[in-house]
Amino acid sequence: MEELFEEFDTNVLSVSDFGIQYRGIRIDNVVKNEDGSISLWAGNLDNDKYAEELLPEPEEKKVILDMIYDNF
Repeated sequence: MEELFEEFDTNVLSVSDFGIQYRGIRIDNVVKNEDGSISLWAGNLDNDKYAEELLPEPEEKKVILDMIYDNF
């Protein structure tokens, strides 16, 4: 994932178009946090007051991130 953040020169990748879901909720953004960790979000962090961080188990998160990476 680090390659994608560097390639697009951003800390937020929009992935809504991929249609990837976690527990029936579409993942809209992947965020590289200041501490280097990666978080998954439903909704737009900048203008959606109802945006919510999704917290899958580490194994599930790895699968989701692999799917996102493969779609890019």
